[in-house]
Amino acid sequence: MSTIARLKAEQIKLKQDRAAVSKSLKNATKRKNRLKTRARQLTDADLVEVLQMRAANAANLDGMAAQAPVEEDVDLAARSKVLEPAADVEPAAECVPMTE
Repeated sequence: MSTIARLKAEQIKLKQDRAAVSKSLKNATKRKNRLKTRARQLTDADLVEVLQMRAANAANLDGMAAQAPVEEDVDLAARSKVLEPAADVEPAAECVPMTE
């Protein structure tokens, strides 16, 4: 295959890839906008119900995790300790915007 033919084939492939990425980005943007619109229409009662469902699912997952057999893995134990919040750090009461 000559250099020119190879470069033309590469150019066509790159154009196809760019079109696919553009289409994917456009679809993701539309999906995000649809979700935002639907989220704005939720009432306070709907939001409370969602939080309750999430808490119930988390409790079910915790219960299932407690029943599952645990393998001893030193690395896994070390990683799980990193994810625990620090006890001596208090959360910020409010966010204060930075001024210039």
